[in-house]
Amino acid sequence: MIKRGVVSVQGLSCFGRHGVLRHEQIVPQEFVVDLELELNLASAIEFDSVDATVDYSKACRVAVEVIESNSFSLIETLAHTIGVTLIAEFASVDRVMVKVQKVAPPMQFHIASISVSLAVERGK
Repeated sequence: MIKRGVVSVQGLSCFGRHGVLRHEQIVPQEFVVDLELELNLASAIEFDSVDATVDYSKACRVAVEVIESNSFSLIETLAHTIGVTLIAEFASVDRVMVKVQKVAPPMQFHIASISVSLAVERGK
């Protein structure tokens, strides 16, 4: 029996240098990331083993590494890079949903955050 499921991470906060404006690529800003990693959880359930699922601590490290070690103009590119990197890192994951929020973006309006959500699927 196939047991499809999602391992989720919400509210992963870290700092990166992403944005269209020059100073956004120099001064780190806060980003908050939500992840949904879809996979077959049958073996994880049967064997009660982290080796049969996604180690969410490792998934967080991967996302933070992408955010901290790159500089993109668009958070669309950032979200896609996180998704592609997670798909490459975890062979058991079929689909990753990534939401990236830029907290307090530098704008003329008072905005708590802006965000982009996208899905990356294995083989697509």
